[in-house]
Amino acid sequence: GADVLAAALSQRAGRTVELFAPVKGKARHAIEVAERNAASALEADQARASGRRARFSTAVLGLQKELGLAQPPYRMVCFDISNSGADQAVAAVVASEDGRPRKSLYRRMRMRKPGPDDFAMIAEAVERYWLRVESGEIPRPDLVVIDGGAGQVGAARDVLDRVAGGPVSLIGLAKREELIVREGLPDLRLPRRSPALRALQRLRDEAHRFGLEYHRKLRSRARIGSALDQVEGVGPARRARMLKAFGSVQALQLSSAEEIAERARVPVTLAERVLEHLGKREGTA
Repeated sequence: GADVLAAALSQRAGRTVELFAPVKGKARHAIEVAERNAASALEADQARASGRRARFSTAVLGLQKELGLAQPPYRMVCFDISNSGADQAVAAVVASEDGRPRKSLYRRMRMRKPGPDDFAMIAEAVERYWLRVESGEIPRPDLVVIDGGAGQVGAARDVLDRVAGGPVSLIGLAKREELIVREGLPDLRLPRRSPALRALQRLRDEAHRFGLEYHRKLRSRARIGSALDQVEGVGPARRARMLKAFGSVQALQLSSAEEIAERARVPVTLAERVLEHLGKREGTA
């Protein structure tokens, strides 16, 4: 296309314009500077149009290059499932913008579908999250990362094809080998010190931490709820207040009857029965 471009430039300039592509020296350096300036100008225009920062981090630009994306993945989300068997399974979704956590976009949800089926739970989590994206409640991510391999990525893609209103870039990050799972392409292995890989690892690890924290909280609440069910005078409302105030059996056991009565708004005599029951239960265990 050089001849066509030269002709167009000549017509625009009103004189003959010749094109050449230097490969070294000052002329080549000038071309490289011009390319960087043009890229920066385009980046700034795109950023202003989408209401975000004009400059991208090295990690984000590296991901764009390594994954062959049309634009830098400024906003990324990662899905992770935490479960132990069929009970208390949860999904965690964390987000980053330009490689930094964006906690206002974090979401966590209890799974409605029975487990343990990672594929079904990933599909449920992606669908529930993406319906919020389509409604405008959550901004659209530039890249979706799934904690898992090809099966999890496939489950996410089936959902996105059904509910997403436009194309969605999607990858997986397999924990064991730290392989980037791509759709229709071979798995990608980046150097361990690659800023792009580290950005994905930080996002994945944060999703795991966030999901595990919620999972443990639900399991703790289930244990304390079970323990309190057998205490005379503890109904659903009082049990809920104790769960909210203390969160775990251990926290209740370490508290005095007066503290339980005050924080959970129950009679001291009931708090004493709770402590007596938990003490016997602990001794039996």
